[in-house]
Parts: sequence; structure tokens; C-alpha cells
Amino acid sequence: MIVDREELHMAVQAVPYWSECDFTVLSAGAHVVAFDLDNTLARSKKPMSPDMGRHISELTRLIPIAIITGGRFGLIDSQVLAMLGDRTDRSNLYLMPTSGTRYYRWHDTQWHCEYAYDLD
Repeated sequence: MIVDREELHMAVQAVPYWSECDFTVLSAGAHVVAFDLDNTLARSKKPMSPDMGRHISELTRLIPIAIITGGRFGLIDSQVLAMLGDRTDRSNLYLMPTSGTRYYRWHDTQWHCEYAYDLD
């Protein structure tokens, strides 16, 4: 099979920084946004930056957000939840520590474990 070089040429697409994104437009076609914690939302074992905390807080007001990590719930608590502002819609957060083998949701005023499939 002969392939023309022109067919292989693809347009270069720039990916904007979070600070340059319009979250309303970004979330318009999505039903949920999922993030890995380590080296995505925060550096490994470090809290999210205050800037990232503000962006995630605002995003929860627009769309449900899932946060998945291989670590325990305590890491999500110290690295993410502690960095979120008062405007955060916690009912729009879906927390899945230990690689998704546990699932936490916000009910009333606290986090509840909806399921836990602990492995031996």
C-alpha cells in the first residue's frame, strides 16, 4: 500500500493552559470530567496549588468531576479537598481512591463511602 505524504500531514493543534480556558465552553459537550490525582492535579504526595484549587472549585459548579488515585482517601483529603474553596459544589465530586476500589460521595455535610472492594 502506497501512502501519499500529504495524507499523513496532520494539522498541529495547540493545547491551551488551564488559565486560558473558558470552562463554560470547555464543559458544554461533556457530561463528566475525570482526573488522575498524581502529577495531574497535584505533584505526587503534594497538595494542589491554590490556583488549581480555584479552577477545580469553579469547575464543580459547572459539571460533575471524578478524581481517581491509587492512594487512599486521606491523600485526596489532604491534596485536593483541603485546597478547595467555599464555592465548591461537593455534591458534584466523585472520589475514587485506591484505584477506584472505593467510591466516596458528599451527603449532607460529610463524605460517605458508597462502596469498598478491598483486595487481599
